[in-house]
Amino acid sequence: GVVRFRPSGGDTMSKVSSKVSQTAINLKVSARQTNAMQKIFLARSEVEFFGSEPAVYHWAAKERPDYLMFGFTMATVTLIASEALGIPVLGFVLQPTSIPSAAYPPILPLQEATLQKMTQ
Repeated sequence: GVVRFRPSGGDTMSKVSSKVSQTAINLKVSARQTNAMQKIFLARSEVEFFGSEPAVYHWAAKERPDYLMFGFTMATVTLIASEALGIPVLGFVLQPTSIPSAAYPPILPLQEATLQKMTQ
């Protein structure tokens, strides 16, 4: 089998590199406020990536893959296409904890040597 990447639009780098985004990302506040900010980011990601749904649906309908694989921010969009087309879905999320913090350290930190083995 093969893994095929298909473009779905958007420009994540320009969004997260903007002055407003960088200010929000680098804001040093209390843990409670940081937790609230993370929730806002996650909720906003649903809005930001929803515009990719037509492209995801198009490619899934055209390619008819064995399954659809999504990254952390594309779960909802991929699940919509999966349900509509009857294609199984699989998540690929490298974040051992969804919101890394000192209070929730990773269960298993990803070491560079391990990543290289995984991508050979």
